[in-house]
Amino acid sequence: MLNLIQNGIDYLNQNIPLRSIVIVIAFFLITKLLLFFIEKVVLYFTRKTKTEIDDQIVEASKNPVLILVMFFGFYLALKPFLGGNAIAKIAFKILSSGWIFVITLLVNRIFNILVDAWAAKKFKITKLNIKTDLLPLIHKVLGATLYIIATVSILAVWGIDLAPILASLGIAGIIIGMAVKDSLANLFSGVSLILDNVYKVGDIVSLESGQSGTIHEIGLRSTKIKSWDNEIYIIPNGKIANSVIKNTKQPNLAIKINLTFGVEYGSDPRQVKEIVTKAIESIDTLSAKDDRGVTVRLMEFGASSLDFKAMFWVDDLSNKWSTREEALNRIYAALNKHKIGIPYPTTTVVMGDKMKKPKMAQTKKVAVKGQKSKKYVEEN
Repeated sequence: MLNLIQNGIDYLNQNIPLRSIVIVIAFFLITKLLLFFIEKVVLYFTRKTKTEIDDQIVEASKNPVLILVMFFGFYLALKPFLGGNAIAKIAFKILSSGWIFVITLLVNRIFNILVDAWAAKKFKITKLNIKTDLLPLIHKVLGATLYIIATVSILAVWGIDLAPILASLGIAGIIIGMAVKDSLANLFSGVSLILDNVYKVGDIVSLESGQSGTIHEIGLRSTKIKSWDNEIYIIPNGKIANSVIKNTKQPNLAIKINLTFGVEYGSDPRQVKEIVTKAIESIDTLSAKDDRGVTVRLMEFGASSLDFKAMFWVDDLSNKWSTREEALNRIYAALNKHKIGIPYPTTTVVMGDKMKKPKMAQTKKVAVKGQKSKKYVEEN
């Protein structure tokens, strides 16, 4: 039996075309066995894991891996012919080009799966709309980069000089870049804003330029802000990225309210602080998580009143204005209950007993003779 196998191997070594055919057939069978192993064993274990990323990677890379194995079999089959056969050399270049293309396809698929998994973990896709805006852009940029590298590698395999091509691409890139400079700036600013999680749909923001409202939509080139008058501001992302942004909903929904009020001179500041603190503390919408509570401070001696400031936190931004109004009502009622007056600005005018009448300037009339009539002018 061993002799028979040895004789077969010797015969194949002497008959190179037959050996190449046997190699191709052998690798074809190997790919079938490898496919069976992936579907029955590898996928069996990956489905038992908590994450779906490994299942997706195996499914996406299954066919490219089988093609690569088959390409390797073709390479081994063609290797003996590479010495002087021009057709074999061309076939080897075609094979190498296909190999590079399949590897690029495999890497691109894996990158896309990893990017999707990263985005799903970092962002809430339904709120940021990155599934329709950002992710396609990332996929296209990654794919374009990988396929450009693959194209350069394939051209190198065929012995094509890349210097003139790269020079032309560089000049064209400069021209295109200058033409779409503003659009590219807005595009990359949009990506930066989304990745940095500066704001999301529904956040209330105020810009340095004066616009304020609710984030209505986040795009790659512009952001739409819904104003308080139900109008839409469409602002380029490049302008937003270079301005100061106040996001009222970050880091959380709690918000501080500052109220100023004044009481008449002669009131006891300690009593005023105690009365106002108790009045505000009974409001239900105050933040229970905030340990700073209600603070009332005497700020200054005003022109006609002792000026105080009451500071407290509300649990949710949506309750800001209703809580502020409720606090004002309670402060007013509490001060009235304790007979503490709330003054309003007054002006006192003091007039003397006698006022001298200002001396009027003395005048005299002077006649001026004219041709037809006399005119009189007043002279000091």
